[in-house]
Amino acid sequence: MDARIYLLLSCVVFTQAELVRKKLCKDVDSSQCLVHNVDLEPCPDGPAFCLLRRNKPYQIKVDFTPKFTAEKLQMSVSSDSKKDGAFNTTVIPATNACDIVKCPLQDERQTLATAFTISKRSRGKFPIQLMLWNEENKNQTCCLTFNVRTLK
Repeated sequence: MDARIYLLLSCVVFTQAELVRKKLCKDVDSSQCLVHNVDLEPCPDGPAFCLLRRNKPYQIKVDFTPKFTAEKLQMSVSSDSKKDGAFNTTVIPATNACDIVKCPLQDERQTLATAFTISKRSRGKFPIQLMLWNEENKNQTCCLTFNVRTLK
């Protein structure tokens, strides 16, 4: 009976999360990181893109394996709401990623989970970029993008 309850609770938890279609960043060496999957909560409309409400909380979970080691790790999330390829709109400024992943970072599978909100100024369909990099060697980077659309 305990197994059935666990299965039911697992189904309830996973109905709100959705794997999103991710792409690796263009200007980053993709051999530095293996991204297994990306979950966005809540995202009942995925996986092509998620409909987000502005100023509402969302959580992103990235299952990844870095191919580098790092003592000091930084993370940022930005969007390309202007659709010019620049990712100039800050969603989460550069922050110490060792607060949310195990450091020192090593070549082992981990899950990064962080919360974010989209500002009222962001409109329409656009990509979001998550970057995780070694502060001492910026060539050692995990970077991915996924598409979202904001609701009015």
